[in-house]
Amino acid sequence: ALHAVHHCPEKLYWLDVGRFHPLEKAFQFVLDALPFMLRGVGEQVISLYFVFIDNGFFRHSNIRLRYGPLNYLISTAELHRWHHSRISDESNHNYG
Repeated sequence: ALHAVHHCPEKLYWLDVGRFHPLEKAFQFVLDALPFMLRGVGEQVISLYFVFIDNGFFRHSNIRLRYGPLNYLISTAELHRWHHSRISDESNHNYG
């Protein structure tokens, strides 16, 4: 139910990356960044992680870039469009 806030826009757009319920963002922080910080990973490494691995702006961009087999490793815009699909059989089975 919290993630529904992220899916309320009619069209997938790169600015939608910031549309989240505050409680969901808190959970994301705890599960995503906090483990890095607790292990003493430097801010440069955490920044690289968010730029290259967990980049929401990239996943919400309207670009045609095919990753092929790398889609199993990288959450791309191609996969994320399925996550935002209005067809529940697509969106309920893809959490990229």
